[in-house]
Amino acid sequence: MGNPNDNSEIQITKKVEEDFSKVSTAIGHLKKAAIDAYMRDVKGFKLEGGKYRGKTPDTHVGGSMDSSITAPDAEGNNGGEGDHRGLHADWRSEFDAIRRKIDTAIDPWTKLPQIEPILAAANGFQSSASKVLFTSAMDAGGTLAQGNHMPGGLIGGQLENVERKISAMNSDMLTAFANTRLLPIKAVIQNLSYIPRLCCGALWAEAKVYQGAKATVLRVIKETTDRFNVIASAGTAPNMSVPMEILKQAIEAYSIVADATNAPVTIAKTLKFALGAVTGVNEKIEKSEQGKFDGAMNDFLSSFEDINKTVTAIENDLDASFTTNYSSMDSNRSAYDIKLSYDNFDPELTPQKDVLQIDRASVDVILNTLYRGTETSRRSDSVTAKLSSSRADANAVDVHPVLEKPTNIGNGHVSRSLSELQRRYVKLVENLVWDIENAGKDLDLGVELIFSEDRESVKREWEPLRKRIQGGDPKDPWGNDMWEWVFG
Repeated sequence: MGNPNDNSEIQITKKVEEDFSKVSTAIGHLKKAAIDAYMRDVKGFKLEGGKYRGKTPDTHVGGSMDSSITAPDAEGNNGGEGDHRGLHADWRSEFDAIRRKIDTAIDPWTKLPQIEPILAAANGFQSSASKVLFTSAMDAGGTLAQGNHMPGGLIGGQLENVERKISAMNSDMLTAFANTRLLPIKAVIQNLSYIPRLCCGALWAEAKVYQGAKATVLRVIKETTDRFNVIASAGTAPNMSVPMEILKQAIEAYSIVADATNAPVTIAKTLKFALGAVTGVNEKIEKSEQGKFDGAMNDFLSSFEDINKTVTAIENDLDASFTTNYSSMDSNRSAYDIKLSYDNFDPELTPQKDVLQIDRASVDVILNTLYRGTETSRRSDSVTAKLSSSRADANAVDVHPVLEKPTNIGNGHVSRSLSELQRRYVKLVENLVWDIENAGKDLDLGVELIFSEDRESVKREWEPLRKRIQGGDPKDPWGNDMWEWVFG
């Protein structure tokens, strides 16, 4: 993974953004070069002193007539008027047609998403993920953002501590609680924890995609400008290439995302198939007329079509991954949502020897760990507090504006499918917090029932809770309101 303290990726992003902020100037230079090449290759005029000058044979006098047409300024604007064959000439419409052709190709690419808001949204998911990690293992967002270990809430350690305390008490009732409550809760947290990590990594991959796309656009503009300038000087234009930085960046990002998650179906580790979308353009360029205006313009337009194919191929893969993960969750609900069971957990049937096995102080530690927290922490160190904080972080991310781009570039459904996965996570965590709190209250009352001399009073509290737990969470995390939430 390289130097763990290397922040070069962020620096590269800032450099690309800085260069891309000046793209309008580069486009102006491209228009000027294109018109210069057109006038030399098609009209036979040379650029001299801000004007296109040429001589036209005059059969009547056996000589030639001078022609002079104004050239565009350095930004590619204006020009196109003068004298041709002794008459007033107006070629502005021809110049405008060249400018429009360039604008049509480039304009959508000047509206690509800003990188920093995408990274900020990814950081929101990174924060969400950090609070539900079982270990401080290398994470996709942490790797791509800072090259270091993501600080984790380490919920796994908390639950293991609860398991140790239950095991130490050797209570039949607490063992049943561990099997019917704790183990399902632990499994669900582990399964859910990959979702914000996947969302984080995917947004980092999107940032990489558009960083690469912007770098590629700038390179195509520069190479085409150079090529037109050579044509304008009647030189031999070099072969133009289409360097796909976007592929390199995306393959790296997606590979790390895939390695860092334990999703049922992860994003493809490589995007070799996307190479098929770009192999044709350089072959076309090599076969084109390198020293001709029309060949250079056609190659320029073809390059942007090719970049779009690459972005689309990558985002199609991302969208398919979200959809597949979402469908996998929907068909395997028990892995992500639990209905707490009363099998083998009934304090009324617990043998009296459990009174001697249960340490009520240890039970308080268990309850504090699960959902109550401690006085000094203001509940921030409980499992439910960390889950709720993770939920809040994930819920605060709005992926639609940060991924907004012209609809004819890439896959327009990525933000929607990402939002659907995000929404499902938020609702499932809300449901899980409800489950843990009720399981904890149930354990608290169950222990109280064993020790209480006033069993009937405790049972009156316990029975309604038991019914609520058996009935499940009234908030349905699997409700089909995703489209309303996204577009409503």
